[in-house]
Amino acid sequence: MDVTAHTYCPIAVNISEIAEEFKDRLSTEECKVRCRTPERIYMKKTNLMEAISSIFGIIMATSGCPVLDVFKPMARFHLPFSTGEETTFRAVSMFLLRDHFSSDGSNSFMDAMKTLERHYELVKQVNEGLYARIKSISSEDADKNAIVMLHSLSQLLCMEANCNLNSLAYLFKTKTS
Repeated sequence: MDVTAHTYCPIAVNISEIAEEFKDRLSTEECKVRCRTPERIYMKKTNLMEAISSIFGIIMATSGCPVLDVFKPMARFHLPFSTGEETTFRAVSMFLLRDHFSSDGSNSFMDAMKTLERHYELVKQVNEGLYARIKSISSEDADKNAIVMLHSLSQLLCMEANCNLNSLAYLFKTKTS
């Protein structure tokens, strides 16, 4: 996306204070993070990159961005500090449920995966635009690398979709004696 054409990107507006707060901090700085939801509290000792990435992820999904609105249901069941495998499982499951509830049921699994992959191409453009905005204000890398981390997760998901989600297949194998 063209950074100059989207001066008031809803995500950029909503993450601006966080980006400003961490613009002079290094990704590797250790921190303790606590995320409270109505159901539970998550706590982790981690680095700033992972902490900020988790915060950016929830904000991005709920900012009103037309590209990332598709992830709003995932925000309801947010999993802070999720691994690539957890993110892939949750995103594909959410997308298939979305497809189920919004279509006439004629889409095949592969059609849904192709749609998901096309959607992640748009997410890539959003991530690149956010990175460019953050890069213009940051002297260090914590906030920039948080976006890179989210971008990497979206690329991983695209690769998984292309590989028929083989990395998750083991979860559904039944053990025979």
